[in-house]
Amino acid sequence: MSCGQPDEPNSYHGTAPPELVNSHLANRIYPFPGAPAEVDVLLYWSARVESDPGNAWLRDQIVATYNHESAPT
Repeated sequence: MSCGQPDEPNSYHGTAPPELVNSHLANRIYPFPGAPAEVDVLLYWSARVESDPGNAWLRDQIVATYNHESAPT
C-alpha cells in the first residue's frame, strides 16, 4: 500500500503493508499504482560480527522474511 497524497504540500509519503498502517491516526491508504518492481536483497556484514548471536538472529529473521514473501502461493 502507498500512503500519502502527492498533491498535498508538507505531507509524508511511503509504502507499508496495510496491517502496519495505523488507521486510528487518520492515515489514508491508496493502492500502489502498478506492480512493484522486483529487487535483489543482499546482506553484508563484518567478519567481526559473524559469530555474534544477536547479529546472526537478525540475519536469520531477514532471510526468513524474504524467503516467506518470495515463496509461491
